[in-house]
Formats: sequence, structure tokens, C-alpha cells
Amino acid sequence: MSCNESDLMTRRQALKALAAVSVCPLLLNCEFVNFHGEVVEESTFSLSDPAMEALEEIGGRVCYEHGSRGILLIRVSEEEILGFDQICPHQDQPLGLCSGDTSNALWDQDQQTLTCPWHESVFAADGSVVGGPSPDPIETYRVEFDPQTGEATVFST
Repeated sequence: MSCNESDLMTRRQALKALAAVSVCPLLLNCEFVNFHGEVVEESTFSLSDPAMEALEEIGGRVCYEHGSRGILLIRVSEEEILGFDQICPHQDQPLGLCSGDTSNALWDQDQQTLTCPWHESVFAADGSVVGGPSPDPIETYRVEFDPQTGEATVFST
């Protein structure tokens, strides 16, 4: 098997892509990138995808990979899906569902709040802190959802 030199990634390109994937999510206002170093400003999914099956019901939750980030998606009504970062800002602990951890974050449908399983920080649907030790809001992501088609788009900003 042979490769043309033009097909190979230079060391500089490889390091740049690795840095973008590894460091970018830690910075504020940073673009999302996939594992090829390409910017991901929006991505779409369909409820017909078996991985999204839980979102067919109100209160259903799934972990969605958006670029290099896992986003916790929650169906809160017939017309709305919310997107939260998978990491609690209090002590950078995973909310569970996206990390495979069994200590999943709790969604209170009546109060429209998300509770971190680690130290019980509570966040409103807009990401603001409602209670608990977190001094910072949790990152939220705009999700445009069409209940007629079951199609949705997640936006980075």
C-alpha cells in the first residue's frame, strides 16, 4: 500500500487538530470541532434514529455527540428539546448519561430543573443556577426541533 505525500497529514496539522479537539471545549466561546479538526457549528438528528428513541417521550434523555462534545438532550414537551453540556461546571463532573456512569443527572419535569448527581447543583432550563454549590451556570445549547418531522438541529452557540 502506498500513499501520496499530499494525502498525509503533516505533524503540524496533526498537532493542531489534536489541540483543537482536546483544548477547544475547555475554552469559552470556542468553536466545536470534530476529530478531524473540522468546525461543527450545527448538527442534525432525527427521532427515527434508534439512538434517539428515548426522545420520543416527554422526559426522555439521550447523550448526543456534537463535534467533540457530549450534550445531554432532554425532551421537555411535545415541541421542545433542551440541550445541556454533559459536564457540571461545579467540579467538572460528568452528568452520567454521556459518560456511561450510572449516576445520571436527574430531570424534574414539573420544576423544569436538572440536578447534578455528584453535589446536587440544580440548574434551570436556561442553564442558570437554582441551587446547590455551583457558582456558575451550566452551558446550554440551542436545539431547533420540528415535532411534525421529528428532525432537530443542535447549534454550538
